[in-house]
Amino acid sequence: LLAQDNWNTIVEKRKSESARRMIVSEQNSEYEQALLQDEQKLSQEHEEEQRRLDAVRAAAEENRLEKAEEKRRIDLRDSLPKEPSVGAKGVVVANIRFLFPDGTTRVSRRFDVDQAAKVMFQFIESHLIRDREDEKLLPMDRLRLVTRFPRKVLPRLPNATLREIGVSRDTVLVVEEIFDN
Repeated sequence: LLAQDNWNTIVEKRKSESARRMIVSEQNSEYEQALLQDEQKLSQEHEEEQRRLDAVRAAAEENRLEKAEEKRRIDLRDSLPKEPSVGAKGVVVANIRFLFPDGTTRVSRRFDVDQAAKVMFQFIESHLIRDREDEKLLPMDRLRLVTRFPRKVLPRLPNATLREIGVSRDTVLVVEEIFDN
């Protein structure tokens, strides 16, 4: 009987110890899962914060580049040759009126028709022409000059004069945005 009681006590202790180990194992497993979830949450928060910081840095860099481009264009405008005076001897002057892509901006300027055409293109580039959708400055390679009638796109020939590209008198030119199709 004493042996039976000892045996039952041992069995009960083993059951109790086994149950305790099972509880500790479950608790450890739950703890490790909670730690893993916390680490994942912290990792996600860190990644989100990093993405936010990257977006802020990218926006700041974009703003810096935009300001630098604005300054470059203003400097370009300041470096353009002066407009020829009306009636200057030996100079054929064309008064050119430009209609900008926004539909409302109109700018006029006089040019010597024997002057390099690049001066006219630089004059257009020196204006802060912005995209209608995102308000970013449009680069010159996204713009073209077009006569109204007959419709003709003016070529950007590096060494040509205004006369050589077809501008030899007072005219209206449309500044068009070139869209990718």
